[in-house]
Amino acid sequence: MALGVSKSVVSTQAFNNEFYTYTTSLNSNFQRVGTFSLVSGASVSVCPANRVLHLTGRKLYPDVNPMNTFVGALSSPKFLVSVYDPISFLSGFIDPTSNTFAPFDQNLPNFFDLGRAGSNVAPSLGGQGALVTQPNALTAPLYNTGLPAVLVPYVTTTTAADVFMNVYTANFFGITIPTSSLTTLNLYARDPARPRDAFPSIPPGIYVTVYIVNGSGNTINAISAGGVFVLTSAIASFLTGKSVLVTFVSEGSRLLEVSRNGPF
Repeated sequence: MALGVSKSVVSTQAFNNEFYTYTTSLNSNFQRVGTFSLVSGASVSVCPANRVLHLTGRKLYPDVNPMNTFVGALSSPKFLVSVYDPISFLSGFIDPTSNTFAPFDQNLPNFFDLGRAGSNVAPSLGGQGALVTQPNALTAPLYNTGLPAVLVPYVTTTTAADVFMNVYTANFFGITIPTSSLTTLNLYARDPARPRDAFPSIPPGIYVTVYIVNGSGNTINAISAGGVFVLTSAIASFLTGKSVLVTFVSEGSRLLEVSRNGPF
């Protein structure tokens, strides 16, 4: 990617593994060495696709700045630029040649929020639109309820379970309820690695579909929404052997139900 005169870039996918802090120190031979680490607080949900980042003007050059210890996607000395995220307030260095970043055109009216590409304005990907993460399908496992810091796989003798769906990595989730005592299922739009943390925002206009198969042997009394999922009503009287397909759309902070098929 050539930045040219652009003062901002947009992420084409989650960039938490390509967001670096740079420090220098003296080694035992009194030589200055440079060390990279991942920015503290960066995660898939904090550093998502379609995030506009503003260049600060700071730069790192391989022949000028020592680069000895690497991390994440960075494995060798490279020219890096510093960026600032106006949504998470994090700053760090990125590789401007990575396909994870593309130039962003700021030629928008001043009432648009350039941190989020403005209301109803899609980010310019500088000719790299095809690099945006494409639709993906995942299987979402069940976990015990309680929102612990580290999730525990669902124990089939209990009557309730939680499901966590990272909508930054997929837009279709398949859920199969196993033979169990389950009668209540809670849906969360959250990263399973950080089940206590709600996503601060979700790109408006994205669709997420959830397909649930009831193989429990029981009637599910209630499938309810947590996190940022919003159901028009709980899915009740969900008979064993049946399936239901629910589609949601984001309005920027929540995923609202727009259609429901089944149980069938």
